[in-house]
Amino acid sequence: MPHGFLTPAQAKVSDHVSPAHASPTGIAPHKPPPTVPSPVPFHENPLVSQQTDSDVVHRAYEDNPRTFRLRLEHIPDAIGGSHVVTAGLYTTAEQPPLSQRSWKPYDHTEAGCYEIRETAYAGKGMFSLRGHATGSLIAFERPLIIYPSAHVGIAPEGEAAPLDCSMEEGVIARMPNEMRRRLLALHNSQPAARSPEKSICQTNAFNANRVLGCIGSYGVVFETLSLVNHSCVPNAVYHWAPHALAGEIRAQRPIAPGEEVTLMYTDVFAPYDDRRAVLRRHYAFACTCPACRLPPAARAKDDDSRHVGKQLAGMVLPDVTMDEAVFATKKAQRYARLLRAASLWQPVVWEKLARALAMSACALGDAPRAARWARTAAAATRAAIGVDAGWDAVAAAPEQTEWWLTGQRREQDGASVEEVVIWNGPQFCPNSVVGQ
Repeated sequence: MPHGFLTPAQAKVSDHVSPAHASPTGIAPHKPPPTVPSPVPFHENPLVSQQTDSDVVHRAYEDNPRTFRLRLEHIPDAIGGSHVVTAGLYTTAEQPPLSQRSWKPYDHTEAGCYEIRETAYAGKGMFSLRGHATGSLIAFERPLIIYPSAHVGIAPEGEAAPLDCSMEEGVIARMPNEMRRRLLALHNSQPAARSPEKSICQTNAFNANRVLGCIGSYGVVFETLSLVNHSCVPNAVYHWAPHALAGEIRAQRPIAPGEEVTLMYTDVFAPYDDRRAVLRRHYAFACTCPACRLPPAARAKDDDSRHVGKQLAGMVLPDVTMDEAVFATKKAQRYARLLRAASLWQPVVWEKLARALAMSACALGDAPRAARWARTAAAATRAAIGVDAGWDAVAAAPEQTEWWLTGQRREQDGASVEEVVIWNGPQFCPNSVVGQ
């Protein structure tokens, strides 16, 4: 899912600091060269960003949009069986069909430990059959259908005229009968709508932020993943894996055996009233999750916690400038406690908090704490994009990172390392979110 991160700005280093852990003789301690590369920041990871071969296709489209066509494809499942993905894709004649690409294989022992059964409140749902740690894969699936999110009036390949219906209807009409039957059996939150096909897709669709070799963004509908129910305090997160042409559901906090797997259908950081309005308008139900059953006073506090999460999600933290990382330690710990109490486990926020805390712990020479927060960052990153992005190596050997013993702080009489702050460094979070 896109997160709208910005490139981290290089922070200005204070002129009034002294090296952390300086020896009484003034001789700097020996620092071995780093052997563990710094983890790629979450927003720069190629699995999250749009820096792919799709960019080449987009530039070609801008130069000559007439060379593009809406290609309709039927893509057999790589693992066999009767599953066929029907896709409507904006691409060029030079791009190979998706059915001819090599897709990332999955280890079937890694997932599949779930069952679909009736719930007491929302029809069918997904339930875990075993415990899942944060970041572990719960389920993966190829979609039934891939369709463009926007209709630009291009004729399907081999047809003379553009589609005279919605993209969803046009692609569904070309599905094999068995696959179309499975799609139309999914829940429809707007049964009175003019087009049941379009309404079913809008009820059950996930985002596919990119499809390799194609332009535009796409919607995808799954036979099983689309059955996962909503909660405003979800325990799982969805990720589109373009190199596997599949959707993944991963745990964003530990999930117990028998617990229902839930996702967030709306903006998780939105306040109660906004979430309720969106769910009513688009999905025709009122949420009864623990967050929505809170009394008014507790609900207002929950809204404040979500506001903090939203501010953190859109914030740029220092990369390797240790002044600001040390300055952030106490505030990051405070925010972590706040979000944990509100059961907000979104990877976009926790990777950022854990990064600041792991970096500052390395800077201050605290290996156990650095390893603990590196493991938290690894779990959050794995939940969002399926890989640890280098954090497991940091957790195993924090002393071998470039951050080790680089913390710079102002010397103050009687002040502990935890109490020292850099006064002229940029602040970790605006005053309007949490006081200084």
